[in-house]
Amino acid sequence: MKHGSMKSFSLLSLSLLGPLLGCNPEFEVREQPRVLDSFPYVDCGAVAPGGRQVCTVPLFSQERGEVTIFDIAAADISFPEGGVGDQGSAFIVRDEYWMEADCGEGDCRKLEGYDDVSDEDTLALDITFAPMVEGYYQGELTIWSNDNETTLEEPLPEDPDRMEPVWKVQLRGLARPACGRVWPTFIDMGLREAPGAQFNTNARIENCGIVTLEVSAFPDSGTGAEEIGVTTIPAVYVLPGLSEDISVAWHVGNLTDGEPTPVTAEIGFQGNAADTLNASTLTVVGNACDLSVDEGWDADGDGWSRCVVADGRHRDCDDLDPTASPSDPERAGNGRDDDCDGTIDETGNPVGSDDDGDGYSEQGDTPGDCDDADPTISPEGVETINQIDDDCNGKIDDGTDWYDDDQDGYSERQGDCDDANRLVSPASTETSDGVDNDCDGVLDEGGPDHDDDVDGTLEVEGDPTQNDCDDQDYWVYVGAFEYCDGYDNDCDGIVDEGAADEADGACAFLPRREDEVVVEEDAKGCATTPGIAIAGWMILLAGLGIVRRRE
Repeated sequence: MKHGSMKSFSLLSLSLLGPLLGCNPEFEVREQPRVLDSFPYVDCGAVAPGGRQVCTVPLFSQERGEVTIFDIAAADISFPEGGVGDQGSAFIVRDEYWMEADCGEGDCRKLEGYDDVSDEDTLALDITFAPMVEGYYQGELTIWSNDNETTLEEPLPEDPDRMEPVWKVQLRGLARPACGRVWPTFIDMGLREAPGAQFNTNARIENCGIVTLEVSAFPDSGTGAEEIGVTTIPAVYVLPGLSEDISVAWHVGNLTDGEPTPVTAEIGFQGNAADTLNASTLTVVGNACDLSVDEGWDADGDGWSRCVVADGRHRDCDDLDPTASPSDPERAGNGRDDDCDGTIDETGNPVGSDDDGDGYSEQGDTPGDCDDADPTISPEGVETINQIDDDCNGKIDDGTDWYDDDQDGYSERQGDCDDANRLVSPASTETSDGVDNDCDGVLDEGGPDHDDDVDGTLEVEGDPTQNDCDDQDYWVYVGAFEYCDGYDNDCDGIVDEGAADEADGACAFLPRREDEVVVEEDAKGCATTPGIAIAGWMILLAGLGIVRRRE
């Protein structure tokens, strides 16, 4: 028998065997199951007040039937006063995020039946979280569809008389001020005698809060604003607990009267950390001797810089010779200005005499007077910021805010909050010792005495009524709302319980699936329950020799 004849015979046989297969107008046939599924909650994270953040709610078809989504709406459950402003909701879902123009049933979206290969059975729905003021926000997302296996129905927003199955998702988000800092706060590029050359260094922007730090601009000003600036292109995004380097470049300008031209630039920061980073300023200097402690200004290491003084002379008139400086005596007859006073081979005073009357001479004391022509400079002098070794200890400006006294790489003006302790600097790691080790203005973050997640509770071991059982999660603290998220949000030792501690009570909003078979009347009045229909088919096919019985 040919294939076409077999097909005709089979159809004829089926029509004749209708009663055998249960073909009766009084019977009903089972629909293909249509199941819309998602997560029970979606956390939209933390964002600065007035900012926006997009989170994604995955919607997917879980059975063979095609799911049609009729409407999606977000509603606020709780929020701080003034939290939504004029926008109407802190959680925003727009029709254009999900609707299809060619849906075929008005404005809707179709998801194909479950397919482990294709992604046509899934919708990644974007939700915009837009809080206006600081605080906790809770919302609820409702999705109306033709899901035929749920018992929960609600009227459509645009048609209150039309009831459709719904799936609900808990939404949550937190608004907290952004926090940022930059270090060092002062960069000394030193002495560079190469006009046209470029020199680069880095500054670091650190996120000291729990929301993403955004830096949108680096405004600059000063005498060197045209030569010094940030080459990193904004916007810069820094995640909580992390930091990012920005590149600072200096294009060295031309000489002025044969001397390096000093420049000073003030670099500012603009972003969402209005109370912290926006108030910060990074000062960058280059070829600025009076603002510098760079060792390049004292090439011969005699304690005197080559800075130019008021009359145009260098303080160290020969910075390649340690025997020529303002602290050296004039040695007549050698044709040199040994004491850098602008006069060569003048009759010198004996090195043992106290010429300036400060109680010290160039020799006979250890150390001696390093400038016996200036009574303010002696071993008893007070070190000030002036590029001069005022106390004659061989160090310039030590003990001042410009000098890195503990040699950890940072002075006070660069952000070191304890320049006598090498373990304390902006680059150090915070430890629980009652000291601000990293100089960020916060003590012992990461330890039990600091509220790291800024939820208002601390880790108090041994007191379950006070203890924050997870100080890294701002949705977990004593008395918190219990979400359907698999966590013990309120720190009572029970997960996802309801208000009366009933098991899974926090998940009571989830739709229940229908236990009975969902059926609908067949317009042709043909077919019966699946088991009988399949049995009839098997009998027919076996009789035709198409299906063999397994022995």
